[in-house]
Amino acid sequence: MLTDLRALTFSSMALRQAFELTRQVAPERIPPGPIASIVLRGSGPDVTAVVLVQQPGATRLREVEVPAIRLAAMLILFCRKLDIPLPRQARKRLAIVHEGGEARLSLLMEQSIDVGMRGFARAG
Repeated sequence: MLTDLRALTFSSMALRQAFELTRQVAPERIPPGPIASIVLRGSGPDVTAVVLVQQPGATRLREVEVPAIRLAAMLILFCRKLDIPLPRQARKRLAIVHEGGEARLSLLMEQSIDVGMRGFARAG
């Protein structure tokens, strides 16, 4: 048995691009206007993102909370758009990684592979 572990870590710029792509595909999820900031919160399955959007004509920023399940869907869509292959059968989870004073979001994937005796000649 082998375990294939992969991690994609998204910088704040990549995360912003994923939100912009989501807005193009599903405009009802992210309100119109420039994204002022994205704040990552929580840990494990409770990771959320709070997106602050400056809506046209508004004086205050609008706060939109995005739960882990929607965050994961956004990142998968973003990877598909960029032709980044993701293992379909892998278990996927999110984690916040702190690097160089910046919080980044990682998509962690784990898949077990049963290798049996494929491709190996038996000694004998």
